[in-house]
This record gives sequence, C-alpha cells and structure tokens, in this order.
Amino acid sequence: MKLIIPLLGAVFVAVFASVGCKQSTQPSTNPEITAHSTLPMPFSPATYFLYGADLSSGGLPILDSLENAGIHLQDAWIPDSFGACMGAILRSQMVVQLRYPDSSIYAFGFTSDSTQLSEYCIVTWKHYHF
Repeated sequence: MKLIIPLLGAVFVAVFASVGCKQSTQPSTNPEITAHSTLPMPFSPATYFLYGADLSSGGLPILDSLENAGIHLQDAWIPDSFGACMGAILRSQMVVQLRYPDSSIYAFGFTSDSTQLSEYCIVTWKHYHF
C-alpha cells in the first residue's frame, strides 16, 4: 500500500505534465485588435496573402482548413475596421505568417505577392496568434 501511493502520485504528475505541455494550434477566441503598423514588415518568406476571400464568417473557417491540412500557422491578420479608401476588396484580405515557408498554402488561394495588400486603408486588424 505504501508503494502504491507514491506510484499513483508519479502517474498523476506525469499525466498532468503531458496535458499541460500540449501546444494548442487554435487561435485565441478573442483576437488582439491592432493597427496596420503591426503587420510583420518587411514581410518574411513565410508570410502569405489572400485576396478576394469570403470573410463573412470572420475568416476562421479558412484558418481551420489550413490547420487541418497540416499548415503550421504562427499569426493571422484579418481586417477589422476600414479607413477612407473603402472598397469591397479590402474586406476580403487576409495575411498569415507561417512558422516556416510552405508552398502547399498556394492550393488554398494564398499568394506570396503583397502588392495588392491595402494595409493602409485598413485601420485595424484582428490579430490571431497560434
């Protein structure tokens, strides 16, 4: 009996430690609202852009699809509020930064071309960190 109690304690600690160490890949449900100047400029080779996307549901289904495909997200920025140069394309932009470059993201409509990004027309972004 004396041996079982320390053994159970060790098992409890091992199980608790393994559960506590698992890294969640889901973004925070409450994204940080940030100014356009917080985009990771200059953009790294692991930064990708999506234009013309349906973000009416907040863009989270797109992020879920990327994660389900094994694409390792680090950060995502989705437009939150807009300035004077409003337009339909502004509401359909998304920026993601991966943990490392991954060309499989192109199959989801993303590009590495930032020239269409209207970051200065977007006053604030919803910033998700993974």
